[in-house]
Amino acid sequence: ESHQTLGELDLVYYDTQLKQRFHWESTIKFYLFNPAEYSFERWIGPNGADWLQRKLEHLFTRQLGISNTIEAKMILADCFTKDQNKTVLNHLAFIKGYLLMPLSLGAVVEFPFNLEEKKLISDSCLTEWWGFSDQFHLADPEQRGRWRIIEKLDWITPQFYPYHDDDMLKPNEMSLKIKFHFMKSKRSLHLAHFLLDEESQLWIERKRLMIVDKLWPSYKQD
Repeated sequence: ESHQTLGELDLVYYDTQLKQRFHWESTIKFYLFNPAEYSFERWIGPNGADWLQRKLEHLFTRQLGISNTIEAKMILADCFTKDQNKTVLNHLAFIKGYLLMPLSLGAVVEFPFNLEEKKLISDSCLTEWWGFSDQFHLADPEQRGRWRIIEKLDWITPQFYPYHDDDMLKPNEMSLKIKFHFMKSKRSLHLAHFLLDEESQLWIERKRLMIVDKLWPSYKQD
């Protein structure tokens, strides 16, 4: 009545085998490990204003709770049954994305998850690296292959490009591009490193790297 959106449900479905209804919230997130912080605040988003603990609290207390409101039950009754008492839903949450370790820690055997994190983070989660704008050289000490800035819609997708793609940059070229970017912007860059597959003549992605401003995470990015 006030023309104000109360929220939305990502996915609601009925499982014909289990004979149960489910409300499923899903999201894609990227969190950088900051050893200077504690608990889930150690995992901070590239924009410096988001962290894993806040996302989990919002997901479980707000987003999954929307389906329990009277407004949602009225909508769900129209979708599944005319009886609002039969709109009980099982709640599920699924976060996909990357967890990134700092280049400054060098080679690590495994992520330093604490006991609380191990309960909620899959052992097979995608992991990569992050570094400050002056640490790019640590990611590619052998100066091999090519680099490319990955646009946000492609952050979760493995990348490959033809041999003559103009956007594939040598390490020294990417180093200069990073330098000029952070002279005028604080926005983090998501990079992918590629090696050439001789047989297919394609640049195949080998690893990911998030580059952040030297003041990260002490500011909020636009």
